[in-house]
Amino acid sequence: MQKPTQFVFGVLITILWVVLGIALACSSYVTRPTALDAWANVLAGFFSPIAFLWLVLGYRQQGQELQQNSRALLLQAEELKLAVEQYKDMAQTQREQLAHEKALHAREEDERANARKPDFDILAVSIGSSSDQPVQKFTVVNRGATVADVKFNPQDFEIMVDRPMIPRFESEKSLEIKFKMPSLRNFILEIHYVKSDGAGFQRIQVYEQGAAGDVQYRPKTITAAT
Repeated sequence: MQKPTQFVFGVLITILWVVLGIALACSSYVTRPTALDAWANVLAGFFSPIAFLWLVLGYRQQGQELQQNSRALLLQAEELKLAVEQYKDMAQTQREQLAHEKALHAREEDERANARKPDFDILAVSIGSSSDQPVQKFTVVNRGATVADVKFNPQDFEIMVDRPMIPRFESEKSLEIKFKMPSLRNFILEIHYVKSDGAGFQRIQVYEQGAAGDVQYRPKTITAAT
């Protein structure tokens, strides 16, 4: 946009120049031309400085407008840069939020999955005999979820189970299981079951502890419920 001071300056110079020309034309000291082409030369010479003045003013105006446009472009570039930084921050915040939500969702899924699992534990073990064969009596407790089709499978073909399968084992319930074996020994007990979202198993190792004449057996979970 043209500055008011520059425009006023051009207008004032033009008016003064025109007034000076009129004064010279009315003066008796100036010889007036008689031919038309002579008048054309006089007028061309008279208005040439004014035309040059406005040409210079127009050039300065273009330079000022280019400077203003350059500053506007720089401001726009700075604003765009700030906007990009803000978008980056927003995107980073959204990624962190999404990662946090995924972690919460995974944790909730794990908690729900764990809530569907049983957790078998052996609270008491006693040793007896039947038909000259040692018998181990286990009190098994389910501290987790209720499951069905529970199978007790010792990983030793010489060990017999009095109740190899029960149709339902409820939460916080206990059950006595007897194992008959040719001799007292360590063994691994696998417990297979069906829960609400599929089949699973838990592996417990039962190992001998104590001196001769004072034999005790202790359970140890080696594979958690799946």
